[in-house]
Amino acid sequence: MWSKRFTSAVATFALLATCQMLGASDEVKLQRAVPFGILNRVFPIKFNQHEGTCFVVDLDDRQYIISARHLFREIKPGDPVQLFIDLRWITLKVTPIFPESEKTDIVALAADQLVAPKMEVLTGDEGIYVGQDVYFLGFPFNLATRFDQPVAIHLAFIKKAVLSAIDARPESGHILYLDGHNNPGFSGGPVIFANYDQRDRLQTAGVIAGYRQQPTEVVTAEVKEAADTSDKKGKRRTVQFVRENTGIVVAYAFSEIRKAIQLKPLGKPLAKESQ
Repeated sequence: MWSKRFTSAVATFALLATCQMLGASDEVKLQRAVPFGILNRVFPIKFNQHEGTCFVVDLDDRQYIISARHLFREIKPGDPVQLFIDLRWITLKVTPIFPESEKTDIVALAADQLVAPKMEVLTGDEGIYVGQDVYFLGFPFNLATRFDQPVAIHLAFIKKAVLSAIDARPESGHILYLDGHNNPGFSGGPVIFANYDQRDRLQTAGVIAGYRQQPTEVVTAEVKEAADTSDKKGKRRTVQFVRENTGIVVAYAFSEIRKAIQLKPLGKPLAKESQ
């Protein structure tokens, strides 16, 4: 399924990378910091009424779909999920693999077929530095970089952030805190960084879980409860709040799901189908 799509997509990327003119005066360039090979492995995903982002990784010659656990709370082995590939939704039957801690908001899905060509990408938060720039990918509000011609392209948003803190205590589930601005739809997307210890090779550090919110007062009003509006004793104060995005993005380290995968290596084998 993926071989024809990947070959055509690479050809299209070559055109875009050389600034193909798409209109009278419009140029489109792709961000070199996140190469097309990684972008082409990030997809919108749906399960029941939940929508988010997922990405594909290859571990020990098997392929897995990685996303946020909270999107798949009720999933069972053999349940179908939908991925948006080639501008259409495809259905895959999957077996979920969860980390040991229920607090860790990551899931690995072992699908019944491959969805991307074999590609080696470093995984884990080993080598990442606090204060380092990172990127996180996803599909906020179902938006994307999209082209229909000459072949279908549907690429995730790329957002930049700073790794602000790491909570590596056992009870935390190894959380990465980013200084960025997350939106609904990024849940399940990858956090990417350049590993300085590996000659700046790009590495998947974690999985987006969400963002911290805080209540912010927007309206203060007095409401008269007594029938006689002159009765001041009937007044009470009502305060209304909105949930404000604090800019603290919450992600969980990939190493948490890697351990679970190694205990249950259920992913689709790559060796025979990639030859």
